[in-house]
Amino acid sequence: MLRDYMNPDMALIGAASPEVGERLEHVLHKLYERKDVKFVHTNYINAELIKLCLSTFVTTKITYANMLAAVCDGLPGADSDTVAHALGLDSRISPKVLKGGMPYGGPCFPRDNRALLYVLRQAGVSEQLVAATDRFNEDLLTSFTDTLIHLAGENGIIGVLGLSFKPGTHVVEESASLELANMLASRGQTVVVYDPKAIEAAKPLLHPSIQFASSDIECVTKSAVTILATPWSEFDNLPLRLKESGVDNGVIFDPWRTYEHQDFVSGVKYVPWGRGSMQQVGEIQVSQGVVYG
Repeated sequence: MLRDYMNPDMALIGAASPEVGERLEHVLHKLYERKDVKFVHTNYINAELIKLCLSTFVTTKITYANMLAAVCDGLPGADSDTVAHALGLDSRISPKVLKGGMPYGGPCFPRDNRALLYVLRQAGVSEQLVAATDRFNEDLLTSFTDTLIHLAGENGIIGVLGLSFKPGTHVVEESASLELANMLASRGQTVVVYDPKAIEAAKPLLHPSIQFASSDIECVTKSAVTILATPWSEFDNLPLRLKESGVDNGVIFDPWRTYEHQDFVSGVKYVPWGRGSMQQVGEIQVSQGVVYG
């Protein structure tokens, strides 16, 4: 987060007068590691609108990538990463945040989407586009919940790897991973969670029935199915460490498509969401984030 702050694509200054804005730019130039940062000077209204629109444009792009992953998940031979890579080569689109995965969350995106919805209503403008983004985001979380419950089978324990809203932080505010764990627990599932940094921050916000693992290996070992919810780098070599630990059963559900099937021992079923070979897990078929069996 600090690195992003010190190296922004653009610095936005909303000020009461051009003179005030120029003084602030002078101060900020001393802080930034990059000296070629573009500054945008405007009034308070435009500055706030730019901030909200930046967030909601990004969430719309994330949601589009998630929709693409859901479509590819149900089409044999389709791969959402291949399709997204090609789309990202178009300079009008770019590859940034164009990767299907978990629903968006965190302290900014959901808040700014709701704020822009309010602004649209006040201005008498249709809110359908922003509202649809929010709705798809919520529906995807419900879809993942349904999928995991079916994959776990009757009385199966469900593991959740990662609780922070993104890797590299302990922040859990409006985290989709944390919300997923709570949704599973509220539906009567036994849930085990693990996160490298966010456990203490998450504890007061988690359903009281949720259990805590001391490592990712313990979380997977205890669970019938485990979702890689937050793609921490600490989980990158999970298949190798599972082999070394002698784990040879269970299901790994991966919205981020971090691994390949051959990374795991034959007893571990790997389900990469968005990679549409209509994966068979036992007698359960996963398609478009919904389980048919």
